[in-house]
Amino acid sequence: MKLIFEQQLAECRSQGRRNQKQGFLMRLHISMVEGWVEPLEIVDPKDKASFFGWKGFTVIPRHSENFKKRILQLFLDEKAGGNAKVPKQTVHNMFRNTKLIPKRGGWDLAFKGETSFKFKKRTNPSRENESNTDDQDDK
Repeated sequence: MKLIFEQQLAECRSQGRRNQKQGFLMRLHISMVEGWVEPLEIVDPKDKASFFGWKGFTVIPRHSENFKKRILQLFLDEKAGGNAKVPKQTVHNMFRNTKLIPKRGGWDLAFKGETSFKFKKRTNPSRENESNTDDQDDK
């Protein structure tokens, strides 16, 4: 697993991806090692039909709150106490940027482990905001 992660991280860096995507990749890997998520499939990190080798994952239901807190840490400022409320739309947009998204309307289900996050390469630009309607209650 360590070799796979090192390859994923190296590919992430070679593409100039820093900060949020690198942090997300690290949290995803740690969550896998700790048994909080189960990968659907791990492929070559250079595979463009993946997020640096991740084709998707499922959150283990009993660890859903821990996983969600770990992801939210990407947005919280430790110096400010780390207690700010992070809008769902912000978190969902980060997942959209990695292209690891649940089926339409499935955000809460995916975070609970009832459905999976799957890599979805957008082929139709007019559908770029297809999941935004799922977040209307967050505004």
